Amino acid sequence: MIKLECSRTDLLEEIEILRSKLNRQSDFTGSETMRISMELDKLILIVMKENG
Repeated sequence: MIKLECSRTDLLEEIEILRSKLNRQSDFTGSETMRISMELDKLILIVMKENG
């Protein structure tokens, strides 16, 4: 679950962790891969909104 009160550094670290997890997935159509991808997208959007 995304915590909106996270600092920017925490968000960027979480993005890198999720990217790493996504890169290790072998089944790109699996539910775990989709969950990771959606979570990653949400975090990226939060960071983009912060940058205005």
